[in-house]
Amino acid sequence: MREGASVLSGTRVRSVLTGPWALPMVVAGCICSLVARRISDTGLQAYGADGAQYLEHTARLRVLKLWQNADGGVSLGFVADADAAFPPVLHLLTLPFGALFGHTAELASRTGLLWFLLLALVAGVLAHQLGASRRVAGVAAMLLMLVPAVHGMATRYYYDLPMTVFLWGSAAVLLATLRGRWSPGVGGLIAAVLLVLAVLTKWAALAFGAPILLGVVLLYGVEARSSLSWRRLGVVLSAVSAVSLLLLGAFLMASGPENSLMSMASTAYSGPHGLARLVHRGSSHLMFYPLRLVVSVISPALFACLLPALVSWLRGQRRGLPLVLTVCVGHGLFLVVGMPALDDRFLLPGLPVLAVVVALGWESMPSMHRRALGSLTLAMGLWVAWDFHAGTAGPFNQAVTLTKPTEDDVPPTSARGLGAASSMEGRGWLRVDEQGPPARAFREALWSVVARDRPSYLGVPGQKALIDPWGDLEWWRYRGLLDQVTGPREGPEVIALCPPPGHGPYESEQPDLVVNLVPPGALPALPSCLDAGRWSLSGVVRDPHTARQAVFFQPYVGPAD
Repeated sequence: MREGASVLSGTRVRSVLTGPWALPMVVAGCICSLVARRISDTGLQAYGADGAQYLEHTARLRVLKLWQNADGGVSLGFVADADAAFPPVLHLLTLPFGALFGHTAELASRTGLLWFLLLALVAGVLAHQLGASRRVAGVAAMLLMLVPAVHGMATRYYYDLPMTVFLWGSAAVLLATLRGRWSPGVGGLIAAVLLVLAVLTKWAALAFGAPILLGVVLLYGVEARSSLSWRRLGVVLSAVSAVSLLLLGAFLMASGPENSLMSMASTAYSGPHGLARLVHRGSSHLMFYPLRLVVSVISPALFACLLPALVSWLRGQRRGLPLVLTVCVGHGLFLVVGMPALDDRFLLPGLPVLAVVVALGWESMPSMHRRALGSLTLAMGLWVAWDFHAGTAGPFNQAVTLTKPTEDDVPPTSARGLGAASSMEGRGWLRVDEQGPPARAFREALWSVVARDRPSYLGVPGQKALIDPWGDLEWWRYRGLLDQVTGPREGPEVIALCPPPGHGPYESEQPDLVVNLVPPGALPALPSCLDAGRWSLSGVVRDPHTARQAVFFQPYVGPAD
């Protein structure tokens, strides 16, 4: 019996290693190696102001601190406290990983690889459900892995990848349930839970998920041929709706009136609404997303390889057309009419259906064309990935300005030759040759002074550079929290100093240690908003790799009476 089981197990392993998923697994290994090596070599990618790349890690460690204080008990109060600018699901799901491997930002960033692989798997499952063979399902997964926006975002700990995994996972389960592969109760429950996880990872899933699920319903509606089919549709949708509303309602009740949903609504949907926003937007707004899709999300080289298969799909059976239409129209209207901000990260949730459609189109091509196009696409996709994560400037990736800033606040767009460009302001994905050094030695030297002096409150000037060009406030907060949740002693609370003119104090507490940058050629000095007579120099830290310096001050203590 054991012999037979062993033979069967070995057969299955050989089947996986030599079957239609063998090449996608090799591609996954190549991409994951590039991403993991980049995270190890270059650390977190700076963007925005005040160390914005550490915002998510600060939120993650705050959730961990709440969990530790609650002794592992989840209550309504815990849910309310864990909900912040974004819902807490991503941070809660990361807690077991941190318990096993550590809670540092660079280790947490590696969880992006898990979401990257899961999203590719979901794309393959969806392609298989649309009538594709296992080989084509593997091609869909492989195509998604080659998209720069997907493996570029896998270098980060952020909400978009897991949100997209849960959304398309919910769609795949819903379609399988409608087709009778799951019972209505079980399938509806799983689809609802995945949908709720997507929403409680990022509230934008409400807008992105509705067209996806509508497309699945329309797909099934086209296939439905009997009253039994329509009855099944009603039962499944009722189960999904009831469970989703119940879970989301319970969360909102627990988190109170000041929750992440209200926070998102107040910032994301300010300004003109609906058709008024569409009227205010000119052609430059409308061209932003198509242009960014080519130059930063996919890359010109890879996009040119995908076009023949896309045309083949359009000229063929167009399997999955209702889903494609609802995603294109629904997501497009949301981006143009619903969202005031222009950001190419918002294109990520629609990419799985693009990968599936291209794979289906590739399948319908003549065998010779299919082999040639497949080989070219694979080679070009791997080159684009290498160029994005490990390449240097060269003739094939030179920067080319395509559009300049316009009067209606449309940001400029630049291409990087045949390679993929960074997302807008580097918020979603950033080319390695546009990333600054991690300054690990300087950071450790700075924190060694804090560890020595053990302040309760550390004062840091807001929006002023110490390590990164646009400020480091969130890094200091993250580093203090890391000591609080992992160290033998409590780390300091970080206070932002020196608000702009006309702005009230950031916080009421007073620091007992202050850090400031020393400009080149200047003498050590306090932040300008503090009284120099009340502080004394505590330490000077020099960056081992550059000429910059930072100074620490403590409250002045006069001679004993």
